[in-house]
Amino acid sequence: MMENIKINRNINADIVLTVKDVAELFCQMDGEQQAHFFNCVAKEVEKWNSPFVFQLQSILETEKLTTEANQIMREIGEYAYGHSVRQAKEVEDLFP
Repeated sequence: MMENIKINRNINADIVLTVKDVAELFCQMDGEQQAHFFNCVAKEVEKWNSPFVFQLQSILETEKLTTEANQIMREIGEYAYGHSVRQAKEVEDLFP
């Protein structure tokens, strides 16, 4: 009787991710992974020649942005701002 034979191969492949693929991957991440994702976005933005706010304006002005997507962006901004305010208040309370 023939035994199973195991062969290892290294295969190079070009895989093109769509925007939808990236969104699906982001949604599968846990909070720590999503935080790391935004840390990576922040590092990439540092390489730009203009502030990130210009990109945000471009996103908001495009006809491609749906009402639902705009709401998600708004919720991220509002929650991040609220979190920062709460953290600042905690620091103030520690050092009156």
